[in-house]
Amino acid sequence: MKMKKPWKIGITIFLIPAFLLATNVAYAQSPAVTRQVSEGEQVPFDGLLFNNIAAARNKVYIENIGKLHANEFERLRAELKLSYQAQIDMLNVKLEHNEKSNKALLDFKEKEIQFLHDNMSPPGFFNTGAGGILIGVIGTLGLVIVTGYALGNITPTN
Repeated sequence: MKMKKPWKIGITIFLIPAFLLATNVAYAQSPAVTRQVSEGEQVPFDGLLFNNIAAARNKVYIENIGKLHANEFERLRAELKLSYQAQIDMLNVKLEHNEKSNKALLDFKEKEIQFLHDNMSPPGFFNTGAGGILIGVIGTLGLVIVTGYALGNITPTN
């Protein structure tokens, strides 16, 4: 259902009584007789006097105009309520979808982190550059000591 814009609803609420009033004026000038009076005649003001038919018609209109407005107001209110409820429901569906998507992504990332933690542990000391240098120095010293010992135990044969 397509929602009307608030300004359109306001214009509609304004135009309905205006049309009703305009049609009421047209009816008042038909068989219901009106007479223009001027100040100084039997009434102390300028205006229109209505005969019994016109007065009855206006009375019925005035008594029922509130019901017409109330009915139109209730219809517009129900329409807006349905429209807003549809929007709320759509936003709730989107929110639920986003929450599920985010949870799935978070679960995937946690599994990926656990995999990296289990399989990509940091290298031991001897697998680093400093460990390699230490192994080289100790190996060289060991070789020098073993060579020196071996040379010290050699007896001259001449």
